[in-house]
Amino acid sequence: GIGDNIRTLDDLSSIPKPITIPACSVAPAASTEELYPGTTCRRERVILDALWSDPTENDNVLGVHLSPRGQSTCRFGPDRVAEFCERNDLKLIIRAHECVKSGHEYFASGLLLTVFSATNYCNVYQNDGAMIVLVVDPETG
Repeated sequence: GIGDNIRTLDDLSSIPKPITIPACSVAPAASTEELYPGTTCRRERVILDALWSDPTENDNVLGVHLSPRGQSTCRFGPDRVAEFCERNDLKLIIRAHECVKSGHEYFASGLLLTVFSATNYCNVYQNDGAMIVLVVDPETG
């Protein structure tokens, strides 16, 4: 996800690899001020946002909010997606790592696509799986 700390694609590409995942608590945060306890640098916050942040439940929920996933995670609204796409000249963000019923789900008026490939995840969710095929238009690149 893009969370609250990722502003540009350079924020992601500038992280030295391999990435060491910061150890953090999974207990729910009480407020947005507690989203990133123990993280000492912005790079750690960017990594946590990239790995664990999710879109809000629907396009009507704006801003950044606590996530039920636990501490150090957040949910971001369609306003954050639109801002990120505009700032980085993107037409679409494709993400994964979140089970959605039909295997794919658009968010933020089509600016973000979640793709989840596992069917009937954990033998519990009775969800479809999906995949995406990207085709480059030879005329437009």
